[in-house]
Amino acid sequence: MNISFIKDYYNEQTDCEFCGYDELCCEINRYLLSPYPVGLLLHHRYHVTNESFELVSRILDYIDENGAVPVSMETIYKRLKNNNER
Repeated sequence: MNISFIKDYYNEQTDCEFCGYDELCCEINRYLLSPYPVGLLLHHRYHVTNESFELVSRILDYIDENGAVPVSMETIYKRLKNNNER
């Protein structure tokens, strides 16, 4: 499961339409009760504006305020590897 910050890509440069804060929060709320990791997709070349950085920051705060624990992909892979070795 994943949530993308980008609603639509306009070209291969950095032009795109980002999802709104409320829209992203609704998506997050759908997954908060899920026992599975939920990925937040950040396409680095598109996150080049202050508005984009602020949106990411606000979403991370929202996740924290709602009790979710952010982890890196590395942590997820290590957990999966450890579970498979048992």
